[in-house]
Amino acid sequence: MTNWEEKLAEKAQKINRLNKQAVGNTRQDMTRPILESLLADGYNLVTWDSGNSRHSICVDLNRQVWELDQFLIGLEHDAPLFERSHPGDISCSLVVSGPNLPDVRVDSYGHTDEEIGIPEPKEVKPIPVKKVRMPREPKPKVVRSPTKPEKKYLYVPKKQWEEIKEQPSQPTEDEQEEWLRDLERETSLNKARNLLKGIIEE
Repeated sequence: MTNWEEKLAEKAQKINRLNKQAVGNTRQDMTRPILESLLADGYNLVTWDSGNSRHSICVDLNRQVWELDQFLIGLEHDAPLFERSHPGDISCSLVVSGPNLPDVRVDSYGHTDEEIGIPEPKEVKPIPVKKVRMPREPKPKVVRSPTKPEKKYLYVPKKQWEEIKEQPSQPTEDEQEEWLRDLERETSLNKARNLLKGIIEE
């Protein structure tokens, strides 16, 4: 195997390893706009800081230095930090410096200095609001007051009334009621007879 074939095989193995490491990682590297802004402000150097990373490719890059403008060109993806290291590694950051300028640390989330290490806010899903039905007003209850039964008056002919008064002893209430019931039946019967008689005569 020639020298160029060995280099090609090594490169293929490296790409394959990077692809395996990146499987399932879809988080975007947010360093480019920050680095471009710092370049415009006069910063010119980038130093790699691997932090607590356990990935060998990240550890190998620790303390390496690039010209900032060179760090931003020749990339296959819009990911200056992830393209050179283990994609999605939250431990790696970049220290950007320039003449007579304070150093600025940038992480893959696009955070700088004090913002680094602050967890990204999680998307808050709105809590579904249950519709509350207002209780219906109770219908007013109608209380009916008891009504006294109507008194029934029975017409007693004068002759019969005199007979009642002429009785030697006062009948009991039960006897009076029974007598009145008999009288009522007899009166009703007489009325019916008279009505029938009138119909026959017509």
